[in-house]
Amino acid sequence: MSFHTARLLRDAIGVEGVYRTADCTVHAVPADREALVGAMRVAGSHGFFAASSGSGSWQVLDGPQDIELSLRAMNRVIDVRPADMVMTVEAGATIETLRRVALDHDTWLALDPPGNPGRTIGSVLATATSGPLRHGFGGVREQVLGLTAVTVPARVMHAGGTTVKNVAG
Repeated sequence: MSFHTARLLRDAIGVEGVYRTADCTVHAVPADREALVGAMRVAGSHGFFAASSGSGSWQVLDGPQDIELSLRAMNRVIDVRPADMVMTVEAGATIETLRRVALDHDTWLALDPPGNPGRTIGSVLATATSGPLRHGFGGVREQVLGLTAVTVPARVMHAGGTTVKNVAG
């Protein structure tokens, strides 16, 4: 990766969000969707392989990547609607955080993925990991109403939404 491209990546997400390791992989930590879109635009326009990660608890990459995009800074709980049993979160939010937020709103999270409670919701969705609660409440796929993803070359895709069906319907 050229220094020019690293500079473009730093411009896209901020200087503090980019660093390089001994294996020449550039690690980028975008803080929001706009920064992530900028990083994906740089990766796409230069033909770099970009891989995403969260807390790194389930990451298995075979082969080299040019840019590792860590979504750990994108960890906000954006909206909670306990009456509708809906929570809008970013991919880097941990399962433990989501459990705590749900409890603060007198509800609970019907997900019990095995492993580290510091796992991110992004990793749970990416691996479709479920625990025993799956038998009573469905897997993670059945519990997601909507999803936004960013692909190379910086294409933002939306699937689903937050429309909630009531019991009468």
